[in-house]
Amino acid sequence: MSNDGFRFSHDKWLGKVSFEDFLTTAKKLAEIVFNSRSTANTEVSTAEDRATYNYTTVTFFSDEVTEGMKNKKSYTLDELTQEIWNRSFDVRMSLFDDKDSKPFMICISCDKYADARRIRFYGQCLDEKTYQDVTEEFYHSSFWYKLGDGYSKPSLFNQAIGSKLSGMHLD
Repeated sequence: MSNDGFRFSHDKWLGKVSFEDFLTTAKKLAEIVFNSRSTANTEVSTAEDRATYNYTTVTFFSDEVTEGMKNKKSYTLDELTQEIWNRSFDVRMSLFDDKDSKPFMICISCDKYADARRIRFYGQCLDEKTYQDVTEEFYHSSFWYKLGDGYSKPSLFNQAIGSKLSGMHLD
């Protein structure tokens, strides 16, 4: 883990990540970021139907994928409710700072369909204070979860799009 960025996850020992787990983590993360960056913005995005969810798992971008991603829903953190959580396949909260010349960003996400026991954390272009505050709060294991690497296996849909774009077929 470098000083200017990170990737890790909280992997629950038992059960799935609940709405309360995600919301508590999101609010604490937002509070930490806002303490050092008053100009930061928050956005919660969701994939609330299967087709849109499939496009969120793709790492090879094409016009088809870009068009499919337009169906993601966007909310503020205060608008995120149990109802929205329940109907979503994937939930992501991003914190970014448009006033910073570097592409500062921190996000947490929960792929409720394929990886429901994991909250993934990702950050890039962080200042030293934000990096220290976030890692001190979240970069550890607890009774409820272990610290993971934050990576997911590619979905079958992602593999299919990758094969289509690259011409490579993995058997």
